[in-house]
Amino acid sequence: MKLLPDISGLSADAQTLIRNSYRQIGEVGDGELDEVNAVLENVADLLDQSGMHNESRDFYNHIYIQSNDLLAKARLLRKISASFNAQREYQIAQQVSEEALLLMRQAHILTENIPELFETLTVCAYANYFASKPKRLHQLIAEMRSYFPGISDQSVRLRFYFVVMLNILLRNRWYMLPEEAITHGEFYLQLALETKNWNTIATAYSGLAFCHLWREEFEVCRKKFEVAFDYLQNRNYDLLLTAQVYTAVSFRMQNNISMTERWTAISKEVAEKSNNINYQGLVYANLAWINAKRNNLLYAEEFAKKGFEICLTFRNPMLYLCIFPLLKCLLKGSQYDDAGGYNFLLLHPSLKSFPEPLNEKISAMNAAWVEGRNDLRCYLEDVVTEAELSNYF
Repeated sequence: MKLLPDISGLSADAQTLIRNSYRQIGEVGDGELDEVNAVLENVADLLDQSGMHNESRDFYNHIYIQSNDLLAKARLLRKISASFNAQREYQIAQQVSEEALLLMRQAHILTENIPELFETLTVCAYANYFASKPKRLHQLIAEMRSYFPGISDQSVRLRFYFVVMLNILLRNRWYMLPEEAITHGEFYLQLALETKNWNTIATAYSGLAFCHLWREEFEVCRKKFEVAFDYLQNRNYDLLLTAQVYTAVSFRMQNNISMTERWTAISKEVAEKSNNINYQGLVYANLAWINAKRNNLLYAEEFAKKGFEICLTFRNPMLYLCIFPLLKCLLKGSQYDDAGGYNFLLLHPSLKSFPEPLNEKISAMNAAWVEGRNDLRCYLEDVVTEAELSNYF
C-alpha cells in the first residue's frame, strides 16, 4: 500500500481533503486494483494542487507501474509532465509531455477519446511554451484547433484559450505585446469568471497581469495580480509564486527598491517551501538587483551568479534578470572580458527581447568582444547605462 506522505505543512483544509480522499481506500474491496488506483490518483492530484509535486509524482509513478490500461498510463504521464512544469523543470516536462502524447495517440486509436487527447495536447503545448519551442507550439495549436469543436467541457476549452495566450507571449518574446494580447486575455478572463472556479479565475487574472507587465503597464499589471492573490489564498504554489516573483519584477522595472525587496522576500519563502528551483533562480536575480542598486556589489555578484546558473540550467527566458546586475558588478570590477561572455547571451532568440536602443548597445558590445578589442569598458558602460535608462536594470 502506498503510504500518505507528511502533509503537516499544508493548510488545515488541504490536509482534510487529502486525508478524507486517502481513507476511501478502506472502502474498496480486496483485489479491486483499478478502484484503489483511482483513489490514489485523486490523492496525487490533491497533493499536486497543494504544491507537493515530488510527492504527487511518487503516487503517479506508483500507479503507472501497476496499471495495464494504455489510456490511464498516458493520462498519468500527462499529469507527471504538468507536475514538472509546475516546478518549472521545463526540459523534463517537455520530454514527458511528448511521451504522454505518443502514448495517448495510441490509446486514441483504440478508444477515440478526443477529450483525453485534447487535454494531453494542451499539457504538451504548455511544456513546449516553457521550453521556448515556438514551432512545436504552433504545430500543437493547429492540431488542437481541429479537435476544438468537439470539446464540450468549458474548463478544457478554457485551457486552449490559455495556450493561445502563451503563444502570443512567445511569438512576441515577452516584449511590448500587441493589443491582441489584452483583448484575448480579457476574453479569457470573462470565460474563466463564468466557471466560478478559484484556480481557473486566478490563472486568468495572472495571465492578464503578465500581458500587461510585458506591455510595461505596471500599475494595471499589479492590480490584476492582486485579484489573483485574493482568489489563490496561498493555494497553488506554482501560480502564487509566479505572481509574486513578477510583482517584484514590476517594481524593479520602476526602480522601486523597497517594494522589490518586499516582494522578493515573500517569493523567496514560497520558492523554498515549494522546492521550485527555477524560481529560486529568479529570486536570486532580484536579490542581485537590489544589492547592485545599493552598491553592495560583492553580494550582488554572488546572487547574480547563483541565479544565472539556475536560470541557464532551466533555460529560463528571463535570464536578463540575472545578467544586467552582474554586468554592473563586472564593470565595477574591471572584468570586461567576463562581462562580454554574459552579454553575448542576451540576444539569444529564446530569451526575452528588449527595446531597440538597448539591443544596439548589446550588439555593439558583442561585436567588440568577438573582435577582442581593448576598449570593452566603453561598450560595457553603454550597455549598463542603456539598461538603466530603459528600466531593464
